[in-house]
Formats: sequence, structure tokens, C-alpha cells
Amino acid sequence: MDTAVHSKKETIENAGFTVKQVQRFETLAAHPEIIEQAKAEARENDDIVSRSLVLSMIKQKKKEEHQQQRAEAITEQMTDGGNCIDIYNTGNKYRVIYADPPWSYDDKQNIDGLGGAVKHYNLMQLAEICNLPVKKLAEDNAVLFLWVTSPMLRHSFTVFASWGFEYKASFVWDKIGHNMGHYNSVRHEFLLIGTRGSCTPDNKILFDSVQSIQKSDHSRKPEEFRNIIDTIYPIGNRLELFSRNKVRNWDVWGDMA
Repeated sequence: MDTAVHSKKETIENAGFTVKQVQRFETLAAHPEIIEQAKAEARENDDIVSRSLVLSMIKQKKKEEHQQQRAEAITEQMTDGGNCIDIYNTGNKYRVIYADPPWSYDDKQNIDGLGGAVKHYNLMQLAEICNLPVKKLAEDNAVLFLWVTSPMLRHSFTVFASWGFEYKASFVWDKIGHNMGHYNSVRHEFLLIGTRGSCTPDNKILFDSVQSIQKSDHSRKPEEFRNIIDTIYPIGNRLELFSRNKVRNWDVWGDMA
């Protein structure tokens, strides 16, 4: 553990608090306007303000702000032209499809200190992901690269079937850094490969199946993997689903926030 982090933890514990309690105090201190709002509402209702109520109000505000940012970003994306498309209203067909779905987990990890996906973006249920019009978008001979985490691995094969692809192989992204997990320190994700019809690589370059790349923002995937895809499949129209950026030579659909 880093010395500074260790010293802070010791200081907190010596003062008779836990790290979780201090994190909550810091959250409250950063939102005085919500504390005042909670007090005003309590006075009107002849009620008592609780810390848990204020924390819940802060959490709801953050969620609403993020949803608003998503809505504005997607609206801008759809009117900006370029290579952003509406997958529900396009006649385009694609040979290469790259997808990073916002899987919905039973365990929301929605507590202080854990980085659950629900804190960062809106999630989709398995049925919603399966119902995306990917089968309509794919050429008769196409390849799919699908990101999935260990807890959702078994569900990924349902997505493959729903989208009309057959699983073939996988890459493992070694994130190098530690990630909180229930059964182990989770430091990897899978990039699964599936094909529809006949779609073996154009270039017979064999990249290592395990790629060790330091993680960055939550859920953001390293561009090295796109480079691998572009190298082994340089031919054909390409589409990225749930994209965060506009990408040269790719059509994209997703959240640009």
C-alpha cells in the first residue's frame, strides 16, 4: 500500500473513524446545497434530517446529472453528422463489428469504495442487448469482437446467438492494476471473437492472446485492441457499438460523453 494512503488510513482510524465514514463526511461537505435543501424539506414536513437521506439525495442528483449529460451528448452525436449513425434507421451493412455493452449486474456495487458500473453509465438488461439489430447490420460474412467481464461470460454466448454469430476465440486484457472482486482481485476482461459465415482474418498476423495494458477511465478500452482489429481485418465496413469517441474509418453508435 502507498505510504501516503497508509498514513491517511492510520490517521482516520486513530481518530476513531473508519475510511467509509470519512468518505461519507467528504461527500456531505462537497454538497452543502443539498444539505440545506434537506433541512428545508424537513422543516416543511415537521421531520428530522438524517445523514442517510442526504446521501441518498446526493446520489440521486449525481445520477440525474449524468443522465442529462448522456442525453445531451447523444443528441449532439445524432445531429453532428460524420460517422455517427442510428443503428435502428440505417441500411448500412458491416463486415467488422466491435461492441462493449453496458452489462447489467445483479450486484450493483453501489457502495462507497467500490466502482460498480451503475455509478458510471446506464446499464442494459441481457434481453435489451440481445434485441439490438446487429443481425440486420452484419454482412453475411462478418466478424464480431465483443467485450465481456467474467461475471457476464456465460451470458455473452446468448448475445452471440441472438446477433447471429458463432464464438471462435478470445483475447484477455490484463489491466495490470487491482480491481475489487468478490472471489479474487479482478485484473482482466475478455474480448471475444465470433464470426458469421466465413470471415477469417485478412492478415495472418498472430497477436498474443493476452495483452497487458494499464487501465485508464472506468470501462474505457485501450485503443491497442482496435489497432489489432484494424490490422487483422483491414477490409470492409466497420461499426463500433457503445462507442465513446468518433473514430476515423469507423461508423459509431453510442455515448460520446
